[in-house]
Amino acid sequence: MSKRFICVLMALVVMLGAVPASASGSMTMQEIVDQVVIPLALANDRGGAGYSRYFSYEDLAEIVQVFEENGFVLPENDIVMQFLTSGCGVPESSVVESYCLQFFGPFGTWTDEQQGWYDDLEVRLGHAETFGSHVPGKDNMTREEAIAWALKKIREEYGEDLPLEAPDIWQMTVMFTKDAPFDSDSHHEDI
Repeated sequence: MSKRFICVLMALVVMLGAVPASASGSMTMQEIVDQVVIPLALANDRGGAGYSRYFSYEDLAEIVQVFEENGFVLPENDIVMQFLTSGCGVPESSVVESYCLQFFGPFGTWTDEQQGWYDDLEVRLGHAETFGSHVPGKDNMTREEAIAWALKKIREEYGEDLPLEAPDIWQMTVMFTKDAPFDSDSHHEDI
């Protein structure tokens, strides 16, 4: 190998090593929330829990930049982007909610772990006192068991011939709720 080739190769290695981690798109959405969004939100709350539930325009611009550097770009018509374009701050809960809905889909379609992470986030931000849902434990139904049970109950009530698994007709959502009693006789319409 020529000295010139080795120097060019070393210069490329040095340049690649200088790229910040966030610009390489290596952070997940949860990491961005945990490492950027939550610290900014908690800094707003210096006057006590829930003191300020709004991000300033500057905080919002920083948050959006980190998300975009990591490949999470919201559509222009999203509420967060509208706040950013108008030069205003935004409610803290709107930021994470917009990104989660855009990249995870509707809440009931999230994995159990995503639902548990989001509920933990709401508690850490001071927006909720306890978890609303959770990852099922060893004594709970699995996601598959819950779906099978719900489909059985719906068919018992409304007829066996319902095409409940047809994705173009129905959307299936599953959400585990902690400490919420479920009585199949009184709540079957909520399935």
